[in-house]
Amino acid sequence: MPDRRPLIDEERRRWGLTATMRAQKRRLERLERAPKTGEITVNRVSVIGAGVPSYPTLAANLFSLVNYVFAPDAAPAAVVVAGDQQGMIHHSGPAAETATRLYVDAETAPGASGLPATVQYADTDDLVTAVTWTTIATLTLSSEKSAFTDTMSNAAIPANRLLRLNIGTIVGSPKDVTVTLRVKRPLSS
Repeated sequence: MPDRRPLIDEERRRWGLTATMRAQKRRLERLERAPKTGEITVNRVSVIGAGVPSYPTLAANLFSLVNYVFAPDAAPAAVVVAGDQQGMIHHSGPAAETATRLYVDAETAPGASGLPATVQYADTDDLVTAVTWTTIATLTLSSEKSAFTDTMSNAAIPANRLLRLNIGTIVGSPKDVTVTLRVKRPLSS
């Protein structure tokens, strides 16, 4: 049997390919020749059938995770006070969103059952004409410095709505508070 090493060395010089690169090239060539059927997995959703799914099919199962971050009106290192519409007002996206998790973090824990934080959305996207507010989720931070909940009072957030943070009756002296609402926003073209 003839020695193939000189041929392999010649191929390496000619193509500049290592053995691993040649194997990858052969796999790609086989994939290109293979029929266009199979399974594609997108965000843990499998689409099985002939060919690649259309964009609308894929887009219906794709989303971005978005965090709305609220900070109460208290200055840094100052005790948070109760009140509605604390900190920044946010606007929901151009399509309906789904709230998935609410986080409440405080560098100084309130103690007892001391810091109820509620995130709500308005009936409009205009602060002047907003009349009713719907609760998305509420979480009360107690002796811990951080907590989260996946339980939503109303997870469906309509498109183009105002979002606000309300702080309920406080027990203790929480400081440097951040409230984060995580939502799934569908992709749009």
